[in-house]
Amino acid sequence: MKISIIGSFRKYYEEIKQIIMLLQKNKIDVLSPKHSEITHSINDFVVFASDNHVLTPAEIQTDTLNRILKSDVVYVYDPEGYIGRTTCYEIGVIRTTTIPLIFLEKPNDLPIIVNDYEVMNPSKLIYTLLNDKRYIDEHGKVEIEKNKTKSEMRTKNVVICGSMAFYDKMLDVSIYLKNSGISTVVPKEENFEKASMSEKEFNDFKRRVSNQYLAKIRESSTYAVLVLNQTKRGVPNYIGANTMVEISMAFCWGRPIYLYNGFYKPLIEELMAWNAICLNEKLDRLIQDYRQERYQLNDKNSLIVEEHQLELGDLDEYFYPLSR
Repeated sequence: MKISIIGSFRKYYEEIKQIIMLLQKNKIDVLSPKHSEITHSINDFVVFASDNHVLTPAEIQTDTLNRILKSDVVYVYDPEGYIGRTTCYEIGVIRTTTIPLIFLEKPNDLPIIVNDYEVMNPSKLIYTLLNDKRYIDEHGKVEIEKNKTKSEMRTKNVVICGSMAFYDKMLDVSIYLKNSGISTVVPKEENFEKASMSEKEFNDFKRRVSNQYLAKIRESSTYAVLVLNQTKRGVPNYIGANTMVEISMAFCWGRPIYLYNGFYKPLIEELMAWNAICLNEKLDRLIQDYRQERYQLNDKNSLIVEEHQLELGDLDEYFYPLSR
């Protein structure tokens, strides 16, 4: 389980550090912020000792956001509903993904709907993260369903990319991976729409589908992208412009990149720099890596227990006075 915390570090970093320590004590991986000290601020933008001080605030923020977007959940620390400008920006970006947002308080002056079940104090948050199987009784007490599996794998997808000329091969590979226990996402076939739409209608359709597919690559449920790069018009290992955009998105969001064949020569420098893995038509490496990732997730989730073992008393001392 990976989590990030956002909020006003300038106002509340001492409290946030306590939450970080408790999360780590309970073996929950905190991607952002790192447990560090504030060295200075630039126009109210807080800079930590762990930040690269050569970077500008905008570059530090981009690096931070990249870590946040690799999280399974993001916790918004907003006592009395206070949301600063940077936190507003981060919430807006996170809302474009499927990453759950949990709030300490319902935010003020922010035009979004926050349901009661999305509001938790830190003790309830940690309990919830450690116990996926739960229900809430009429008294609001969180309990564990007994006789449930101790470990549950979150489904991770492999997003398949490539030219529509390779669409039939995409379907074949998708079926093979699914039979190997790997969930896949395949693009929508475009040939029928292209034949039945005007040029403007097809461009609108393609733009909409492209945005949706790029969003799918960004989702935390995506493990990796697999690029079907076969020979097209006599060009081996072909990768078109749209596919390269999808590869770039995967790289920016830290998704592993697998090439079904070898490197496409015009893009070999970028693909090598981005650690793209050539499969040479053999999917064993991808399947092995995926299963290893699942093992690691299961190992982390093995902390889930049938009976409540978390020492809530330790958390109450720090946090229940802040609860709603």
